[in-house]
Amino acid sequence: SFKQMIAMCLVKDPSRRPSAEKLLKHPFFKHARSNDYLVRTILEGLPSLGDRIKALK
Repeated sequence: SFKQMIAMCLVKDPSRRPSAEKLLKHPFFKHARSNDYLVRTILEGLPSLGDRIKALK
């Protein structure tokens, strides 16, 4: 759901990209009742900071 919402935000053609109002009605935000939910959902699956730094070297 998060990836789908991000994909919608990244549509290059403004006429096809949803408005902020429409995006706020997306299920991702409807289920985001707390900051904890947002943090868990967004950070889930991301590599650790150490792994990301190693990948840059």
